[in-house]
Amino acid sequence: MAVSEENWQSGIELPDSPGHKDRPDLPEDIKDIENPLATVAPQVSQFVIRVRPDRPVHLRYFQTFGLAEEMMHGRRHQFGLTRSHHLLRMQSIRALFEFINGEKDLQSTGQRIARVEDEIEMLHEERFSFLEGVDKYLCQSVMSEEGYLDRHIKQYQSLKPELDTTTVENRFERLRDHLNTRAREEAPEVYDTLAGLEAEYGRRVTEVIADAALDTPYLVGPHNIDGFDTIAVSELDLDRRFNAAVDAAHALDPDDVDDKTAEGLLADIGAELNDPVQDPEAVHPRELNLPLLDIPQKVDSAETLRNKYDVIMEAPTEMGQIINAAFRFTGNFGGVIYKIETPDKEEPQPNWLVNPLIADEEIPSDGLGIPIESADSYKELWEWVYAGDRLLDSILMKVGRHTEPDIGCPLCGVSVSGSCHPDGCPLESKISTLEAQKLDLVKTIEDCRN
Repeated sequence: MAVSEENWQSGIELPDSPGHKDRPDLPEDIKDIENPLATVAPQVSQFVIRVRPDRPVHLRYFQTFGLAEEMMHGRRHQFGLTRSHHLLRMQSIRALFEFINGEKDLQSTGQRIARVEDEIEMLHEERFSFLEGVDKYLCQSVMSEEGYLDRHIKQYQSLKPELDTTTVENRFERLRDHLNTRAREEAPEVYDTLAGLEAEYGRRVTEVIADAALDTPYLVGPHNIDGFDTIAVSELDLDRRFNAAVDAAHALDPDDVDDKTAEGLLADIGAELNDPVQDPEAVHPRELNLPLLDIPQKVDSAETLRNKYDVIMEAPTEMGQIINAAFRFTGNFGGVIYKIETPDKEEPQPNWLVNPLIADEEIPSDGLGIPIESADSYKELWEWVYAGDRLLDSILMKVGRHTEPDIGCPLCGVSVSGSCHPDGCPLESKISTLEAQKLDLVKTIEDCRN
């Protein structure tokens, strides 16, 4: 089966989630917390918050133990691997929309989607555990900083004043230890190597080494873009890149490290990786014009140079602080799916928001990775990509399962009113077209993969 929502996104879980029965019990006030707490998909600039807005204690736990890692994943927007994944996924979404519009036939569409999704699945298998291991370690490093838990404990006690400081400290430290254990289990060799590097050089150099391994200076997959080097997914070897970056770091003089900028260190280490590329003069994938990923990066004002914790805390509510982090922190996501309380519903309802700081930005005419013919604004582009991404997963998740996919407008499905736009759903006719042909498309993709 092609990579779907179940395994191509990254998520944060706490103990006692299904499949982790051996974990210690959670405190009573978060026994029913959602798992996963959130998921991210940097390749399509999506951040999904699953925690309920009417449970501020749950939101505080997420801010303390999960938000930093999700934002680290978001920081990968500019990395070669994420940009490769983005371009591949956009090919699949474009194929789906061209089929719905009657521009391509069923057979050619099935072949295109099957071929591209096979590449995505191989890329996912190569990088996912490594990426999770790296970012989980870096997140634990941040949480171990002096004063980190103290700041969050203070906020937590404002919500639970009946608990004494010692009780809260013990609770937070126990959860941090649990997550630290989980982080090492994800990729033990990577974890131990990064821990040793941080002890020798500090976290700044450790982050640079991890970035050097993950930020390939070439595209990965069947891409053909003038001026940009490309390797096949089968040639990608993150362990080799990581080991080479570690060796390059050990060649550094620790006394000289503080005098170099992060960019300078990355250049020094990256030059030693000896990548299997054809043209050493080729341009780095970060120079590609990819509007969906790049426009949110414009939210990089002087505000982000201040203490990042203070920037997050400017929002008046726990949920607002998380969304603020997604749009203005290192994540710089294009859009967020979250839950909202409504007076006429007992349960919180899903809602979505395109980053308002860049929603009205124009889409450059020469932008790449745009799966539709045109989009007038970033908001419109993000909406179309979100819809296509979810519709595509609805199809792919049924390949090989012989059950009918549920087809509906993904944006209407996460809208409080039930309609994604006040004037009606712009996807209505396309949804009807796909609904009529969904089983044929599922069967064709399945046949193409066999």
